[in-house]
Amino acid sequence: MVDRFIVCVGVEAKEIPVITSIATRSSKFFQAAMEHDWKEAHEKRILLPETRVDIFEGYLQWLYTGQITFTRSNAFVESIHFYVLGDFLDDFKFRNASLESIMAEAVENERIPGLLSVELAWTRTPADSLLRHLIMEMWIVWRVSNTLEVLLNPTCEAHQFPKEFVLQYFERFMALHALESKQGAKKSYKQVAEEVRTKMYGDAET
Repeated sequence: MVDRFIVCVGVEAKEIPVITSIATRSSKFFQAAMEHDWKEAHEKRILLPETRVDIFEGYLQWLYTGQITFTRSNAFVESIHFYVLGDFLDDFKFRNASLESIMAEAVENERIPGLLSVELAWTRTPADSLLRHLIMEMWIVWRVSNTLEVLLNPTCEAHQFPKEFVLQYFERFMALHALESKQGAKKSYKQVAEEVRTKMYGDAET
């Protein structure tokens, strides 16, 4: 018989069974909850009240199949929710898979995360997160001319962006502009993705 525990997800506390061996092998959070002498291990029940049901179900889909599947039209926003969950569960493979899905969406469709994605990333992740780094690099490299016009226009949507994002954008833009003026070359879509992958996996790809 397969050993399982129950995760109560969302404000509705929907009960979702999870296969113990698979979850604890991937998530350090689940591993600690199930292998230590804690209440959760004895009751085989874990509460995740701040997690959306569809996002957790997406995590299980990846956990059992190795594939991220999107159920909503905005792949960027859904991927960011996946990243946040992966960060909370201390599942670096799922977190990295979420970053890969963001990069794939950007490269294949030549578009970048918008206002909703930026707000979500800057309010739900720490300042040194790879997610923030990736989104910032996308904005710097792929929307440089349009972004300057947007951010300098007092009547446009720029004032809805997190102040921290706007300040970081201008700092990063000025640094990159100085570098490009010296080297005479700009980054490509794939160069940004490869730089982030290096930070994700280290010098050796896995």
